Amino acid sequence: MTELAWRLTRLGGRGAVLSTGLTALAVAVATLLLQFAVAGNFAFAERAERTEWRAPVAAEDGSAMIATAVDYLGGDAIARVDLAKLDESAPAPPGLESFPAPGEVWVSPALAELLEGVPDEDFLDRYEGTIAGTVGDEALAHGGELLAVVGREADDAAMTTERSDGDMVSPTAIDGFDEGAPGFVYAFYQVLMVLATILMAVPVAVFGAAAARLTVARRDERLAALRLMGATPGQVVRLTLIETVLAAVAGSVAGTLLWTASTPLVALIPIDGGSWYVADLWAGAPWMAAVA
Repeated sequence: MTELAWRLTRLGGRGAVLSTGLTALAVAVATLLLQFAVAGNFAFAERAERTEWRAPVAAEDGSAMIATAVDYLGGDAIARVDLAKLDESAPAPPGLESFPAPGEVWVSPALAELLEGVPDEDFLDRYEGTIAGTVGDEALAHGGELLAVVGREADDAAMTTERSDGDMVSPTAIDGFDEGAPGFVYAFYQVLMVLATILMAVPVAVFGAAAARLTVARRDERLAALRLMGATPGQVVRLTLIETVLAAVAGSVAGTLLWTASTPLVALIPIDGGSWYVADLWAGAPWMAAVA
């Protein structure tokens, strides 16, 4: 039956093949847009997860202290995480080889690049420390994030002064970095992406239905001829479904493959100050198959 449906489409001439191709193209575009929307949810969730360690759960008898703030170097905003060890059981934060000792400053790769040629008195001296290493990707919102993790003494003013800004974390005793709250910005973006996906799903479905009707007129002519030749109503229905599904499957596969191929380019789009890790935009095979 599938072979017959394809043969009838070809026998319908160039117009029938073109109409079927346009149907497949419309479905490919719809699939591509929806794959993008779904991947955006995962992308912001990944960013949020990588920033949760900066606002960990408070503990009464913690092994470390944490506080966050924002510093500036010229016109560039730098996220700062202050850490102080309370006892030897304090775990190393994500992206660092060890818990930063007082006077150690760990910087993100983007900040390390920015600091090249910058005199110590213009930046590092404010922390009274030296650069001890770079922060790993697993602790950064994105590759272009400017982040400094500063080791402090527990009685340092930075570890005892309350922070009034809602985006900052006041000095807090903690046991570890396994659980925490995502940054407000990324939590907000996650909500927006969920809404965007829901709002996009409806017009995409309408678009797909409209695409399926592109071949109705020519298909009706072919199917009417089949009825005159003795085809049963059930056979006509099956031929109609097969022809439509073949175009839709081809379009959904093409749209998914196009999304996979274009992901590295989409990852270059900067949001909130930086581009994406390509892995952030990978929703996973089950979700991509479900969208298709």
